[in-house]
Amino acid sequence: MNKVVAVLLLAAVINSCKKDEGTGGNSTIKGTAMLREYFSPDFTLLLDERPAFGEKVYIIYGDETGVGDNTDINIDGQFEFKYLRKGSYKLFVISDDSANCTPLYVPDTVFTKVVEITDKKETVDAGNFLIYKINN
Repeated sequence: MNKVVAVLLLAAVINSCKKDEGTGGNSTIKGTAMLREYFSPDFTLLLDERPAFGEKVYIIYGDETGVGDNTDINIDGQFEFKYLRKGSYKLFVISDDSANCTPLYVPDTVFTKVVEITDKKETVDAGNFLIYKINN
């Protein structure tokens, strides 16, 4: 067999083994989330700040356009996504939007973070998310 053909075949095999972002690995992304609850729709009267228990964090794998998974935030405000491979991940939470609210309407907004896993068996801390809610 020609050496050029052998090198091309070897390169094709190596590239076909590369796994994209997603589940199936040994890495973890973890973080925390706090909830700021307001009484008034203009976000001027803060009622409480506490762990965002019961809210969700969403993850998008690599360049995908859809949500890959989600997880609940625990009673201590912590969340984690386990069994991930190396690569880039987008995490996001959904919050009431204090910047675009009116007295009758409070829209949702999305707060996003990009997190990189660079090694196998790595635990990456995504830091803290802050979620704003109006108490209805």
